[in-house]
Amino acid sequence: MVSILWPLLVLAPGLTEGEVLGRVKAAYLAAGTLSVSVKLAGDSYPATADIQFQRPGKLRVKGRTGFETPYELLVLGDASWVFNAGKWTKMQGADLGIASIAGISGLAGSTLPPLLLNRPLYGMEVADKMVRAKVEKVGSAEAFVLNTRTQTVWVDAKTFYILRTKATAGGVTFDSSYGPTVVGKAIPADVFVAPKI
Repeated sequence: MVSILWPLLVLAPGLTEGEVLGRVKAAYLAAGTLSVSVKLAGDSYPATADIQFQRPGKLRVKGRTGFETPYELLVLGDASWVFNAGKWTKMQGADLGIASIAGISGLAGSTLPPLLLNRPLYGMEVADKMVRAKVEKVGSAEAFVLNTRTQTVWVDAKTFYILRTKATAGGVTFDSSYGPTVVGKAIPADVFVAPKI
């Protein structure tokens, strides 16, 4: 009996991509407050995003587009506003606000908000939930690799926070690094003040 079970244990180590994605969702949903900076690699589209989040439902993404112009997303519960091209625009809900910064931020500002706000993960679904997640190094950290419908995602194997994402759209590769992720630190109240428009 032992000789039959032993090969199964050796061939099935680790987590599946579906299990890793489930733990990623749980890690972000457990964060009371979270701050992280995201930066695209390379000079072809040098977008950035500084993300600050406070439960329940307060989110601010502030960054620079690949064209070096500022953008922001502010979500307060069901209300959201986007700053782009020098002006604020009130959006019809958080999902539309997140979608509106996806392109201008080179995905830097739009990957984490759905996880933090428990919104639909458009494109973040893994291709095959039963495939074992590969493990690679990102810097000094062990990371699970997820192949989603729209991008490859490297997830810290200890914290389950995202370390890196890579996507290609229109022949351009968007390779983003995340970190460090700071959880549990107070965020000043004035970060989450609605704009006057």
